[in-house]
Amino acid sequence: MEANITVDTFSIPPHSIEAEMAVLGSMLVEKEAVDRALELLKPSDFHDINHERIFRALHELSVANTVIDIVTVAEVLRGKDQLVVIGGGEYLTQLINQVPTAAHVDYYAGIVKNKALIRNLIIVGSRIVGNARKGEDDAKALIDEAEGLVYALNQDEITGGL
Repeated sequence: MEANITVDTFSIPPHSIEAEMAVLGSMLVEKEAVDRALELLKPSDFHDINHERIFRALHELSVANTVIDIVTVAEVLRGKDQLVVIGGGEYLTQLINQVPTAAHVDYYAGIVKNKALIRNLIIVGSRIVGNARKGEDDAKALIDEAEGLVYALNQDEITGGL
């Protein structure tokens, strides 16, 4: 007898592991992809913590204006005791093999950014609901705070980058 397992789709934050992998793979293959991705994304846009770690390593190498490839990224991650955690050099190779073309990095980054904005909107919405449920009597103050939170979220979308 098989057990029916259901997954509450509301408990899984919106994300696209494939798009995250494609962004990182693109960055490992092409310098222009590094520059574009760093303009469009910030580390917290990645849902997967290991992808965030890899992105941070790529950013660090870019700021240092040094060679960016599997070897240098692996060295940065090893220096932070994160190489094994992310899956080692094998995972970095997998990222490169996963990406169909680095030419579409803007599109992949757009997917990652959109999912991050939706996750942040969920957080902001939950905070707004939580504040409203506290029993505050001043509706105007709650609306002002909600507007501020949504505005801050929108500003993050506009400014992007690191």
